[in-house]
Amino acid sequence: MKILHVNNIAGVASTISHELRNRGIISDVLIFDENPYSFPYDYKITGNRFMKLLKTMLKGFKYDIIHWHYPKQRKTISIYSKIKPVIKHYHGTDLRGKFEEAFCIVSTPDLLEYAPNSIYIPNPVDIEKIKPVYRTKNPKPIITYYCSAISKIEIVKEAKSKIGDKYQFIELKGYRHEDALNLLANSDLFIDIRSNSWYGVTSIEAMALGKPVIGDIKDEFRMEYNPPIIQYNYYKNLTNTINEILNNENLRIKYAINSR
Repeated sequence: MKILHVNNIAGVASTISHELRNRGIISDVLIFDENPYSFPYDYKITGNRFMKLLKTMLKGFKYDIIHWHYPKQRKTISIYSKIKPVIKHYHGTDLRGKFEEAFCIVSTPDLLEYAPNSIYIPNPVDIEKIKPVYRTKNPKPIITYYCSAISKIEIVKEAKSKIGDKYQFIELKGYRHEDALNLLANSDLFIDIRSNSWYGVTSIEAMALGKPVIGDIKDEFRMEYNPPIIQYNYYKNLTNTINEILNNENLRIKYAINSR
């Protein structure tokens, strides 16, 4: 069996590919453009839009299955699927607000409503490569946070303004993946508040590192999937929730262990 992953959103494709190889399956990752996170890949296709798609199709003939992440090129995929089996794997804005009738994979449960024949597969991280760091030696607690296209960043900014310089805030933006993991490992708390009522890959990595994660999970998802995410307004608002956790080391460690 040979599988080609197209695109490497948040390192999901390379993580899946690595595990497939461990199971004896030939699996490679193809990308079109470099990204600042430096996720691993096997092939990079360059050229104009037409040449990129043509080269991708030619490369795909060597494989049995094409696993297409972030499949926005719907017409191209529709044509290609008549030649090769194509699995579409949606990651967010590529599907949110649209509709997919065919079978596909979605990476977050909020996308299920846009694809009635889809299956939800949580984003993976390699926990064998990520060792938990429950305690740090930071003289001032470090809070890391991530701002995506769907982040409720105004909530974080308001809390940051109210808290002042009591804690150090670091936005994980533009860092290579390895550097971002090191920053996460040295932090005491991670914040990821999103409008889709779920959380991203960086939150999963933070949890794997043994960090409490604050987010915004709607009741339906919390009842169905029970993620170990601390509701940002659990202690009335984000400012209070941050203070409750960072001013009580036993509570912080409890949340940290629960995350892992």
